[in-house]
Amino acid sequence: MRFIPTKIHGFFDYLIAFILIITPWVIGSNEAPAAQAVFLAAGTILLTTSFTTRYEPGFLSIIPMPLNLTLGAFIGLVLGAS
Repeated sequence: MRFIPTKIHGFFDYLIAFILIITPWVIGSNEAPAAQAVFLAAGTILLTTSFTTRYEPGFLSIIPMPLNLTLGAFIGLVLGAS
């Protein structure tokens, strides 16, 4: 059962990836290189998986949607733990 259509899910994937990538500069975390690395890695992984997922906003259609959801949950856990 889908709660969010894949087209909207993809839009938010790209939006959140962009937010994660620019966050270190917006909050000025120059004294915390580990925090910068976590945000940049999470944003880059999310952007890459979004770009390669089999849904409307995806470009390469390699990764199935369930794997996208699993990776998104993993990224959320890592961000929460950090």
